[in-house]
Amino acid sequence: MNMNNIVPGMILGKYRILKPLGKGGEGSVWLAVHVETEQMWALKVIARRDGLREYHELKMLRRLRHRSLPVMADLIETEDEVCLVMEYVRGPSLRQLMDQNSRWKLQEIIDIGLMICEVLEYLHGRKQPVFHLDVKPDNILLDYSGRCKLVDFGAAVKGNGHSRLGTEGYAAPEQYVSGSNVDGRADLYALGAVLYEMVSGIRYAPFMEKSRVPGCPGALETIIKTCLHPDPGKRYPNARCLREQLLKLQTRKKRETVRLPVYPAILLILLSGTLALAGLGRELQNRTSAALGYEELIARAFCEKDEKSFDSLREAQFLSPGRSEAYLAYIEMAEEDGIFSDREEENLRALLNGIPIGSGKTYEELLKEHPENYALVCWRTALLYWFESSLEESRRISAGWMKKAADALENISEEEKSRPEESWKQSLRVFYVMSACVGRLEEGGEEFPEYCERAVRFWEQLQILTGAGLLQPLDMAMQLRFISEVCDTLTFILPVCLEEGVSKAEVMSVLTEFEMIISEAEESGKGHLRTMAQRADEQIGKVRESMESG
Repeated sequence: MNMNNIVPGMILGKYRILKPLGKGGEGSVWLAVHVETEQMWALKVIARRDGLREYHELKMLRRLRHRSLPVMADLIETEDEVCLVMEYVRGPSLRQLMDQNSRWKLQEIIDIGLMICEVLEYLHGRKQPVFHLDVKPDNILLDYSGRCKLVDFGAAVKGNGHSRLGTEGYAAPEQYVSGSNVDGRADLYALGAVLYEMVSGIRYAPFMEKSRVPGCPGALETIIKTCLHPDPGKRYPNARCLREQLLKLQTRKKRETVRLPVYPAILLILLSGTLALAGLGRELQNRTSAALGYEELIARAFCEKDEKSFDSLREAQFLSPGRSEAYLAYIEMAEEDGIFSDREEENLRALLNGIPIGSGKTYEELLKEHPENYALVCWRTALLYWFESSLEESRRISAGWMKKAADALENISEEEKSRPEESWKQSLRVFYVMSACVGRLEEGGEEFPEYCERAVRFWEQLQILTGAGLLQPLDMAMQLRFISEVCDTLTFILPVCLEEGVSKAEVMSVLTEFEMIISEAEESGKGHLRTMAQRADEQIGKVRESMESG
Protein backbone atom coordinates (compact mmCIF):
# COMPACT_ATOMS: atom_id res chain seq x y z
CA MET A 1 0.00 0.00 0.00
CA ASN A 2 1.29 3.46 -0.88
CA MET A 3 0.70 6.53 1.28
CA ASN A 4 -0.72 8.38 -1.72
CA ASN A 5 -3.43 5.74 -2.04
CA ILE A 6 -4.90 6.28 1.44
CA VAL A 7 -8.48 7.49 1.13
CA PRO A 8 -11.37 7.98 3.58
CA GLY A 9 -13.27 4.76 4.24
CA MET A 10 -10.37 2.34 3.78
CA ILE A 11 -9.35 -0.04 6.57
CA LEU A 12 -5.78 0.13 7.88
CA GLY A 13 -5.15 -2.58 10.48
CA LYS A 14 -7.87 -2.21 13.14
CA TYR A 15 -8.73 1.32 12.02
CA ARG A 16 -11.04 2.89 9.44
CA ILE A 17 -9.72 6.08 7.86
CA LEU A 18 -12.10 9.04 8.20
CA LYS A 19 -10.37 12.16 6.89
CA PRO A 20 -6.95 13.86 6.55
CA LEU A 21 -5.81 16.04 9.46
CA GLY A 22 -2.59 17.43 8.04
CA LYS A 23 0.64 16.81 6.22
CA GLY A 24 4.25 17.34 7.30
CA GLY A 25 7.77 16.72 6.13
CA GLU A 26 7.82 13.05 7.18
CA GLY A 27 4.29 12.02 6.24
CA SER A 28 0.58 12.63 6.62
CA VAL A 29 -1.77 12.54 9.61
CA TRP A 30 -5.27 11.04 9.36
CA LEU A 31 -8.27 10.83 11.64
CA ALA A 32 -9.31 7.19 12.08
CA VAL A 33 -11.74 5.20 14.20
CA HIS A 34 -11.07 1.83 15.84
CA VAL A 35 -13.51 -0.54 14.12
CA GLU A 36 -14.44 -2.38 17.34
CA THR A 37 -14.43 0.32 20.04
CA GLU A 38 -15.40 3.29 17.79
CA GLN A 39 -12.74 5.36 19.54
CA MET A 40 -11.07 8.15 17.54
CA TRP A 41 -7.32 8.07 16.94
CA ALA A 42 -4.81 10.06 14.89
CA LEU A 43 -2.70 7.97 12.48
CA LYS A 44 0.64 9.42 11.46
CA VAL A 45 1.64 7.66 8.25
CA ILE A 46 5.35 7.75 7.41
CA ALA A 47 6.70 6.39 4.12
CA ARG A 48 9.67 4.02 4.35
CA ARG A 49 12.75 5.51 2.75
CA ASP A 50 16.45 4.77 3.02
CA GLY A 51 17.88 6.60 6.00
CA LEU A 52 14.50 7.68 7.40
CA ARG A 53 14.13 7.12 11.11
CA GLU A 54 10.60 5.68 10.90
CA TYR A 55 10.65 4.43 14.47
CA HIS A 56 12.22 7.51 16.05
CA GLU A 57 8.99 9.13 17.20
CA LEU A 58 7.63 5.78 18.37
CA LYS A 59 10.72 5.21 20.54
CA MET A 60 10.35 8.69 21.99
CA LEU A 61 6.64 8.52 22.82
CA ARG A 62 6.19 4.92 23.94
CA ARG A 63 7.74 5.54 27.38
CA LEU A 64 6.35 9.03 28.03
CA ARG A 65 3.28 9.60 30.22
CA HIS A 66 2.08 13.16 30.81
CA ARG A 67 -1.26 14.93 30.53
CA SER A 68 0.25 17.37 28.00
CA LEU A 69 1.62 14.64 25.71
CA PRO A 70 -0.37 12.51 23.25
CA VAL A 71 -0.83 8.84 24.12
CA MET A 72 1.01 6.45 21.80
CA ALA A 73 -1.35 3.48 21.36
CA ASP A 74 -0.29 1.26 18.47
CA LEU A 75 2.06 0.69 15.55
CA ILE A 76 1.00 -0.57 12.13
CA GLU A 77 3.61 -1.65 9.59
CA THR A 78 3.08 -2.25 5.90
CA GLU A 79 5.54 -2.84 3.08
CA ASP A 80 5.62 0.87 2.25
CA GLU A 81 4.75 2.69 5.50
CA VAL A 82 5.00 2.82 9.25
CA CYS A 83 1.83 4.13 10.92
CA LEU A 84 1.91 5.53 14.45
CA VAL A 85 -1.48 5.40 16.20
CA MET A 86 -1.74 8.29 18.65
CA GLU A 87 -4.31 10.05 20.77
CA TYR A 88 -6.57 12.30 18.71
CA VAL A 89 -6.56 15.78 20.22
CA ARG A 90 -9.86 17.46 19.38
CA GLY A 91 -8.84 21.06 19.09
CA PRO A 92 -6.88 23.59 17.02
CA SER A 93 -3.16 24.17 16.99
CA LEU A 94 -1.73 27.29 18.57
CA ARG A 95 -0.74 28.33 15.04
CA GLN A 96 -4.38 28.22 13.92
CA LEU A 97 -5.44 30.27 16.93
CA MET A 98 -2.64 32.79 16.37
CA ASP A 99 -3.71 33.22 12.76
CA GLN A 100 -7.23 34.04 13.98
CA ASN A 101 -6.22 36.23 16.93
CA SER A 102 -3.72 39.04 16.48
CA ARG A 103 -3.90 40.19 20.10
CA TRP A 104 -3.61 37.86 23.10
CA LYS A 105 -4.39 38.76 26.70
CA LEU A 106 -1.44 38.67 29.05
CA GLN A 107 -3.13 35.95 31.12
CA GLU A 108 -3.60 33.74 28.04
CA ILE A 109 0.07 34.10 27.12
CA ILE A 110 1.19 33.20 30.64
CA ASP A 111 -1.19 30.20 30.74
CA ILE A 112 0.26 28.79 27.52
CA GLY A 113 3.79 29.35 28.80
CA LEU A 114 3.06 27.61 32.11
CA MET A 115 1.56 24.53 30.47
CA ILE A 116 4.48 24.11 28.06
CA CYS A 117 6.95 24.67 30.92
CA GLU A 118 5.22 21.90 32.86
CA VAL A 119 5.63 19.31 30.12
CA LEU A 120 9.19 20.42 29.32
CA GLU A 121 10.06 20.05 33.00
CA TYR A 122 8.76 16.46 32.83
CA LEU A 123 10.70 15.68 29.62
CA HIS A 124 13.97 17.27 30.74
CA GLY A 125 13.74 15.77 34.23
CA ARG A 126 13.63 12.12 33.17
CA LYS A 127 16.55 9.83 34.03
CA GLN A 128 17.43 9.98 30.34
CA PRO A 129 16.25 13.51 29.44
CA VAL A 130 14.24 14.07 26.28
CA PHE A 131 14.71 17.33 24.36
CA HIS A 132 11.92 18.13 21.90
CA LEU A 133 13.90 20.61 19.73
CA ASP A 134 10.92 21.68 17.63
CA VAL A 135 8.65 23.58 20.02
CA LYS A 136 6.56 25.89 17.83
CA PRO A 137 2.91 26.96 17.49
CA ASP A 138 2.20 24.23 14.92
CA ASN A 139 3.27 21.54 17.42
CA ILE A 140 1.17 22.86 20.32
CA LEU A 141 -2.45 21.66 20.21
CA LEU A 142 -5.21 22.79 22.56
CA ASP A 143 -7.98 20.34 23.40
CA TYR A 144 -11.57 21.39 24.09
CA SER A 145 -10.76 21.86 27.81
CA GLY A 146 -7.93 24.31 27.03
CA ARG A 147 -5.11 21.89 27.94
CA CYS A 148 -2.02 22.16 25.73
CA LYS A 149 -0.61 19.05 24.07
CA LEU A 150 2.96 19.05 22.76
CA VAL A 151 3.18 16.88 19.63
CA ASP A 152 5.59 15.79 16.89
CA PHE A 153 8.72 14.28 18.40
CA GLY A 154 10.36 13.72 15.03
CA ALA A 155 13.28 15.99 15.90
CA ALA A 156 13.63 15.00 19.56
CA VAL A 157 16.81 13.58 21.07
CA LYS A 158 17.68 11.84 24.35
CA GLY A 159 20.45 12.85 26.72
CA ASN A 160 23.03 15.31 25.47
CA GLY A 161 22.12 14.64 21.86
CA HIS A 162 23.64 16.12 18.77
CA SER A 163 22.02 19.20 17.31
CA ARG A 164 19.00 19.13 15.01
CA LEU A 165 17.89 22.08 12.96
CA GLY A 166 14.32 22.40 14.19
CA THR A 167 12.31 25.25 12.60
CA GLU A 168 13.66 28.66 11.62
CA GLY A 169 12.44 31.35 13.98
CA TYR A 170 12.12 28.91 16.91
CA ALA A 171 15.30 26.80 16.84
CA ALA A 172 18.08 27.91 19.20
CA PRO A 173 21.40 29.11 17.65
CA GLU A 174 23.27 26.03 18.93
CA GLN A 175 20.98 23.79 16.87
CA TYR A 176 22.61 25.19 13.73
CA VAL A 177 26.15 24.32 14.85
CA SER A 178 27.10 21.02 13.25
CA GLY A 179 27.95 18.31 15.77
CA SER A 180 27.20 20.47 18.81
CA ASN A 181 25.41 19.10 21.85
CA VAL A 182 22.08 20.55 22.87
CA ASP A 183 20.09 20.37 26.08
CA GLY A 184 16.81 21.61 27.55
CA ARG A 185 17.79 25.27 27.20
CA ALA A 186 17.20 24.92 23.44
CA ASP A 187 13.54 24.13 24.18
CA LEU A 188 13.34 27.16 26.47
CA TYR A 189 14.64 29.31 23.61
CA ALA A 190 11.89 27.96 21.37
CA LEU A 191 9.24 28.61 24.01
CA GLY A 192 10.55 32.16 24.33
CA ALA A 193 10.10 32.56 20.57
CA VAL A 194 6.52 31.27 20.83
CA LEU A 195 5.71 33.77 23.61
CA TYR A 196 7.42 36.55 21.61
CA GLU A 197 5.14 35.87 18.65
CA MET A 198 2.01 35.69 20.82
CA VAL A 199 2.82 39.11 22.32
CA SER A 200 3.97 40.91 19.19
CA GLY A 201 2.36 39.04 16.31
CA ILE A 202 5.83 38.83 14.72
CA ARG A 203 8.02 35.75 14.34
CA TYR A 204 11.30 36.23 16.17
CA ALA A 205 14.63 36.53 14.34
CA PRO A 206 18.16 36.85 15.84
CA PHE A 207 18.62 40.43 14.56
CA MET A 208 15.80 41.48 16.95
CA GLU A 209 17.90 40.54 19.98
CA LYS A 210 18.57 44.10 21.14
CA SER A 211 15.18 45.51 20.22
CA ARG A 212 12.19 45.84 22.53
CA VAL A 213 9.44 43.24 22.29
CA PRO A 214 6.57 45.16 20.63
CA GLY A 215 3.58 45.63 22.94
CA CYS A 216 5.13 43.63 25.78
CA PRO A 217 4.95 44.56 29.51
CA GLY A 218 8.39 44.99 31.08
CA ALA A 219 8.33 41.95 33.37
CA LEU A 220 7.23 39.56 30.63
CA GLU A 221 9.75 41.13 28.24
CA THR A 222 12.54 40.29 30.69
CA ILE A 223 11.37 36.66 30.80
CA ILE A 224 11.14 36.39 27.02
CA LYS A 225 14.52 38.06 26.47
CA THR A 226 16.16 35.70 28.96
CA CYS A 227 14.77 32.69 27.10
CA LEU A 228 15.97 34.08 23.76
CA HIS A 229 19.53 34.87 24.80
CA PRO A 230 21.91 33.46 22.14
CA ASP A 231 24.21 32.12 24.86
CA PRO A 232 22.58 29.04 26.50
CA GLY A 233 24.46 29.80 29.72
CA LYS A 234 22.57 33.09 30.10
CA ARG A 235 19.11 31.59 29.65
CA TYR A 236 17.10 30.05 32.47
CA PRO A 237 18.95 26.90 33.60
CA ASN A 238 15.83 24.72 33.40
CA ALA A 239 12.08 24.72 32.76
CA ARG A 240 11.24 24.86 36.45
CA CYS A 241 13.05 28.19 36.86
CA LEU A 242 11.17 29.61 33.90
CA ARG A 243 7.85 28.31 35.26
CA GLU A 244 8.51 29.93 38.64
CA GLN A 245 9.16 33.29 36.96
CA LEU A 246 5.92 33.04 34.98
CA LEU A 247 4.02 32.15 38.15
CA LYS A 248 5.47 35.15 39.98
CA LEU A 249 4.44 37.43 37.11
CA GLN A 250 0.98 35.88 37.06
CA THR A 251 0.51 36.33 40.81
CA ARG A 252 1.74 39.93 40.70
CA LYS A 253 -0.57 40.89 37.82
CA LYS A 254 -3.57 39.27 39.48
CA ARG A 255 -2.94 41.06 42.75
CA GLU A 256 -2.57 44.40 40.96
CA THR A 257 -6.09 44.03 39.57
CA VAL A 258 -7.57 43.96 43.08
CA ARG A 259 -5.18 46.36 44.82
CA LEU A 260 -7.45 49.40 44.59
CA PRO A 261 -10.65 47.77 45.93
CA VAL A 262 -8.77 45.89 48.66
CA TYR A 263 -7.01 48.83 50.32
CA PRO A 264 -10.12 50.99 50.82
CA ALA A 265 -11.83 47.94 52.27
CA ILE A 266 -9.00 47.49 54.79
CA LEU A 267 -9.21 51.16 55.78
CA LEU A 268 -12.95 50.96 56.40
CA ILE A 269 -12.54 47.79 58.43
CA LEU A 270 -9.83 49.32 60.63
CA LEU A 271 -11.77 52.55 61.17
CA SER A 272 -15.03 50.84 62.04
CA GLY A 273 -13.37 48.34 64.35
CA THR A 274 -16.04 45.79 63.52
CA LEU A 275 -13.74 43.01 62.40
CA ALA A 276 -11.07 41.19 64.37
CA LEU A 277 -7.53 40.91 63.03
CA ALA A 278 -8.00 37.19 62.31
CA GLY A 279 -11.09 37.99 60.26
CA LEU A 280 -9.14 40.58 58.31
CA GLY A 281 -6.52 37.96 57.48
CA ARG A 282 -9.15 35.59 56.14
CA GLU A 283 -10.72 38.38 54.09
CA LEU A 284 -7.39 39.20 52.48
CA GLN A 285 -6.68 35.54 51.82
CA ASN A 286 -10.05 35.06 50.13
CA ARG A 287 -9.56 38.14 47.95
CA THR A 288 -6.03 37.09 47.02
CA SER A 289 -7.16 33.57 46.14
CA ALA A 290 -9.96 34.91 43.98
CA ALA A 291 -7.45 37.23 42.32
CA LEU A 292 -5.13 34.37 41.45
CA GLY A 293 -7.84 32.36 39.74
CA TYR A 294 -8.53 28.64 39.46
CA GLU A 295 -5.83 27.65 36.96
CA GLU A 296 -3.19 29.76 38.68
CA LEU A 297 -3.83 28.12 42.05
CA ILE A 298 -3.46 24.66 40.54
CA ALA A 299 -0.25 25.67 38.79
CA ARG A 300 1.02 27.05 42.10
CA ALA A 301 0.15 23.75 43.84
CA PHE A 302 2.52 21.86 41.53
CA CYS A 303 5.34 24.21 42.52
CA GLU A 304 4.71 23.90 46.25
CA LYS A 305 5.03 20.96 48.62
CA ASP A 306 2.90 19.09 51.12
CA GLU A 307 0.38 21.22 53.05
CA LYS A 308 0.94 24.41 51.05
CA SER A 309 0.22 22.50 47.86
CA PHE A 310 -2.92 21.00 49.38
CA ASP A 311 -4.09 24.43 50.59
CA SER A 312 -3.74 25.85 47.06
CA LEU A 313 -5.90 23.05 45.70
CA ARG A 314 -8.54 23.68 48.37
CA GLU A 315 -8.62 27.37 47.43
CA ALA A 316 -9.07 26.42 43.77
CA GLN A 317 -11.78 23.95 44.71
CA PHE A 318 -13.66 26.67 46.60
CA LEU A 319 -13.61 28.94 43.53
CA SER A 320 -15.04 26.30 41.14
CA PRO A 321 -16.50 23.24 42.93
CA GLY A 322 -17.86 21.82 39.68
CA ARG A 323 -14.50 21.62 37.88
CA SER A 324 -12.38 18.49 38.02
CA GLU A 325 -8.83 19.84 37.71
CA ALA A 326 -8.18 20.42 41.43
CA TYR A 327 -9.17 16.86 42.32
CA LEU A 328 -7.21 15.39 39.40
CA ALA A 329 -4.14 17.43 40.36
CA TYR A 330 -4.19 15.95 43.87
CA ILE A 331 -4.67 12.42 42.52
CA GLU A 332 -1.72 12.97 40.15
CA MET A 333 0.43 14.05 43.11
CA ALA A 334 -0.68 11.02 45.13
CA GLU A 335 0.31 8.72 42.24
CA GLU A 336 3.89 10.02 42.02
CA ASP A 337 5.49 7.53 44.45
CA GLY A 338 3.23 4.57 43.61
CA ILE A 339 1.78 4.42 47.14
CA PHE A 340 -1.61 5.82 48.17
CA SER A 341 -0.82 6.52 51.82
CA ASP A 342 -3.27 6.96 54.71
CA ARG A 343 -2.48 10.68 54.80
CA GLU A 344 -3.13 11.03 51.07
CA GLU A 345 -6.43 9.18 51.43
CA GLU A 346 -7.39 11.47 54.32
CA ASN A 347 -6.65 14.55 52.20
CA LEU A 348 -8.59 13.23 49.21
CA ARG A 349 -11.60 12.53 51.41
CA ALA A 350 -11.28 16.05 52.85
CA LEU A 351 -11.42 17.49 49.32
CA LEU A 352 -14.54 15.48 48.51
CA ASN A 353 -16.40 15.58 51.83
CA GLY A 354 -15.79 19.21 52.80
CA ILE A 355 -18.71 21.64 52.73
CA PRO A 356 -18.00 25.13 51.34
CA ILE A 357 -19.19 28.14 53.31
CA GLY A 358 -22.75 29.08 52.39
CA SER A 359 -23.61 25.71 50.89
CA GLY A 360 -25.59 22.79 52.24
CA LYS A 361 -23.85 20.32 49.92
CA THR A 362 -20.46 18.63 50.03
CA TYR A 363 -17.90 19.29 47.34
CA GLU A 364 -18.56 15.81 45.96
CA GLU A 365 -22.27 16.58 45.66
CA LEU A 366 -21.51 19.87 43.91
CA LEU A 367 -19.10 18.11 41.54
CA LYS A 368 -21.74 15.47 40.83
CA GLU A 369 -23.89 18.19 39.25
CA HIS A 370 -21.35 18.13 36.40
CA PRO A 371 -21.57 14.43 35.38
CA GLU A 372 -18.61 14.23 32.99
CA ASN A 373 -16.24 15.94 35.43
CA TYR A 374 -17.55 13.79 38.28
CA ALA A 375 -17.14 10.60 36.25
CA LEU A 376 -13.50 11.40 35.47
CA VAL A 377 -12.67 12.13 39.13
CA CYS A 378 -14.42 8.92 40.24
CA TRP A 379 -12.55 6.91 37.61
CA ARG A 380 -9.14 8.25 38.62
CA THR A 381 -10.01 7.68 42.29
CA ALA A 382 -10.98 4.09 41.49
CA LEU A 383 -7.60 3.48 39.86
CA LEU A 384 -5.84 4.99 42.85
CA TYR A 385 -7.53 2.56 45.23
CA TRP A 386 -7.20 -0.41 42.87
CA PHE A 387 -3.51 -0.16 42.08
CA GLU A 388 -1.85 1.91 44.80
CA SER A 389 -3.74 1.39 48.06
CA SER A 390 -2.69 -1.18 50.66
CA LEU A 391 -6.09 -1.25 52.39
CA GLU A 392 -7.66 -4.69 52.63
CA GLU A 393 -10.95 -3.36 51.27
CA SER A 394 -9.27 -1.35 48.48
CA ARG A 395 -10.81 -3.52 45.73
CA ARG A 396 -14.29 -3.06 47.16
CA ILE A 397 -13.77 0.71 47.51
CA SER A 398 -12.39 0.88 43.97
CA ALA A 399 -15.41 -1.00 42.60
CA GLY A 400 -17.67 1.51 44.35
CA TRP A 401 -15.93 4.44 42.69
CA MET A 402 -16.10 2.69 39.30
CA LYS A 403 -19.85 2.30 39.73
CA LYS A 404 -20.19 5.99 40.59
CA ALA A 405 -18.23 6.86 37.45
CA ALA A 406 -20.29 4.53 35.23
CA ASP A 407 -23.56 5.90 36.65
CA ALA A 408 -22.38 9.48 36.06
CA LEU A 409 -21.64 8.76 32.40
CA GLU A 410 -25.27 7.75 31.96
CA ASN A 411 -26.30 11.27 33.04
CA ILE A 412 -24.14 13.34 30.69
CA SER A 413 -25.90 15.62 28.21
CA GLU A 414 -26.81 14.61 24.69
CA GLU A 415 -24.28 17.14 23.40
CA GLU A 416 -21.52 15.46 25.40
CA LYS A 417 -22.66 12.02 24.26
CA SER A 418 -22.43 13.14 20.62
CA ARG A 419 -18.72 13.97 20.92
CA PRO A 420 -16.15 11.31 19.97
CA GLU A 421 -15.57 9.23 23.09
CA GLU A 422 -12.33 9.78 24.97
CA SER A 423 -10.12 6.82 25.85
CA TRP A 424 -10.68 7.09 29.61
CA LYS A 425 -14.42 6.51 29.19
CA GLN A 426 -13.82 3.38 27.14
CA SER A 427 -11.24 2.19 29.69
CA LEU A 428 -13.69 2.81 32.52
CA ARG A 429 -16.39 0.69 30.92
CA VAL A 430 -13.99 -2.18 30.23
CA PHE A 431 -12.45 -2.08 33.72
CA TYR A 432 -15.91 -1.93 35.27
CA VAL A 433 -17.04 -5.09 33.49
CA MET A 434 -13.76 -6.89 34.25
CA SER A 435 -14.02 -5.93 37.92
CA ALA A 436 -17.58 -7.28 38.09
CA CYS A 437 -16.51 -10.51 36.40
CA VAL A 438 -13.66 -11.07 38.85
CA GLY A 439 -15.96 -10.43 41.78
CA ARG A 440 -18.51 -12.97 40.56
CA LEU A 441 -15.83 -15.54 39.75
CA GLU A 442 -14.34 -15.25 43.24
CA GLU A 443 -17.79 -15.34 44.80
CA GLY A 444 -19.00 -18.51 43.14
CA GLY A 445 -15.86 -20.58 42.58
CA GLU A 446 -15.66 -23.05 39.73
CA GLU A 447 -19.06 -24.55 40.59
CA PHE A 448 -20.79 -21.21 40.11
CA PRO A 449 -23.38 -21.69 37.29
CA GLU A 450 -22.22 -18.65 35.32
CA TYR A 451 -18.51 -19.33 35.77
CA CYS A 452 -17.83 -20.07 32.09
CA GLU A 453 -19.82 -17.06 30.90
CA ARG A 454 -18.00 -14.74 33.32
CA ALA A 455 -14.60 -16.16 32.39
CA VAL A 456 -15.16 -15.61 28.66
CA ARG A 457 -16.61 -12.16 29.31
CA PHE A 458 -13.49 -11.25 31.29
CA TRP A 459 -11.32 -12.46 28.41
CA GLU A 460 -13.30 -10.49 25.80
CA GLN A 461 -12.91 -7.25 27.78
CA LEU A 462 -9.19 -7.90 28.20
CA GLN A 463 -8.83 -8.22 24.43
CA ILE A 464 -10.61 -4.90 23.93
CA LEU A 465 -8.41 -3.22 26.51
CA THR A 466 -5.13 -4.39 24.97
CA GLY A 467 -6.23 -4.26 21.33
CA ALA A 468 -7.39 -0.63 21.48
CA GLY A 469 -4.38 0.66 23.42
CA LEU A 470 -6.53 1.57 26.41
CA LEU A 471 -3.79 0.68 28.91
CA GLN A 472 -1.51 3.41 27.57
CA PRO A 473 -2.93 6.33 29.63
CA LEU A 474 -2.06 4.48 32.86
CA ASP A 475 1.38 5.11 34.31
CA MET A 476 3.95 2.33 34.11
CA ALA A 477 3.51 1.15 37.71
CA MET A 478 -0.24 0.79 37.23
CA GLN A 479 0.24 -1.13 33.99
CA LEU A 480 2.60 -3.58 35.70
CA ARG A 481 0.23 -4.15 38.61
CA PHE A 482 -2.59 -4.67 36.15
CA ILE A 483 -0.57 -7.28 34.24
CA SER A 484 0.24 -9.18 37.44
CA GLU A 485 -3.37 -9.23 38.62
CA VAL A 486 -4.84 -10.10 35.23
CA CYS A 487 -2.36 -12.93 34.75
CA ASP A 488 -3.21 -14.22 38.22
CA THR A 489 -6.87 -14.44 37.13
CA LEU A 490 -6.00 -15.88 33.70
CA THR A 491 -4.01 -18.69 35.29
CA PHE A 492 -7.23 -20.08 36.77
CA ILE A 493 -9.80 -19.28 34.07
CA LEU A 494 -7.69 -20.02 30.98
CA PRO A 495 -8.59 -23.74 30.72
CA VAL A 496 -12.27 -22.78 30.64
CA CYS A 497 -11.65 -20.03 28.07
CA LEU A 498 -9.78 -22.46 25.81
CA GLU A 499 -12.65 -24.94 26.05
CA GLU A 500 -15.07 -22.14 25.12
CA GLY A 501 -13.24 -21.38 21.87
CA VAL A 502 -10.50 -18.89 22.78
CA SER A 503 -7.45 -19.75 20.70
CA LYS A 504 -3.90 -20.04 22.02
CA ALA A 505 -2.82 -17.56 19.34
CA GLU A 506 -5.15 -14.94 20.84
CA VAL A 507 -3.70 -15.56 24.27
CA MET A 508 -0.15 -15.28 22.93
CA SER A 509 -1.03 -11.95 21.29
CA VAL A 510 -2.18 -10.48 24.62
CA LEU A 511 0.86 -11.87 26.46
CA THR A 512 3.14 -10.35 23.84
CA GLU A 513 1.57 -6.93 24.50
CA PHE A 514 2.23 -7.45 28.20
CA GLU A 515 5.84 -8.44 27.56
CA MET A 516 6.44 -5.24 25.59
CA ILE A 517 5.30 -3.20 28.61
CA ILE A 518 7.55 -5.27 30.89
CA SER A 519 10.49 -4.68 28.56
CA GLU A 520 9.91 -0.91 28.70
CA ALA A 521 9.81 -1.03 32.51
CA GLU A 522 13.08 -2.98 32.66
CA GLU A 523 14.74 -0.37 30.45
CA SER A 524 13.49 2.52 32.58
CA GLY A 525 16.35 2.23 35.05
CA LYS A 526 13.99 2.59 38.04
CA GLY A 527 14.48 -0.10 40.67
CA HIS A 528 10.88 -0.35 41.83
CA LEU A 529 9.64 -0.72 38.24
CA ARG A 530 12.18 -3.48 37.54
CA THR A 531 10.99 -5.33 40.64
CA MET A 532 7.36 -5.00 39.56
CA ALA A 533 8.29 -6.06 36.02
CA GLN A 534 9.96 -9.20 37.37
CA ARG A 535 6.79 -10.15 39.27
CA ALA A 536 4.64 -9.49 36.21
CA ASP A 537 6.96 -11.63 34.09
CA GLU A 538 6.64 -14.48 36.61
CA GLN A 539 2.85 -14.25 36.39
CA ILE A 540 3.02 -14.41 32.60
CA GLY A 541 5.10 -17.59 32.96
CA LYS A 542 2.30 -19.14 35.03
CA VAL A 543 -0.24 -18.27 32.33
CA ARG A 544 1.94 -19.96 29.73
CA GLU A 545 2.15 -23.07 31.92
CA SER A 546 -1.63 -23.06 32.31
CA MET A 547 -2.07 -22.71 28.55
CA GLU A 548 0.31 -25.60 27.83
CA SER A 549 -1.40 -27.86 30.34
CA GLY A 550 -4.79 -26.87 28.91
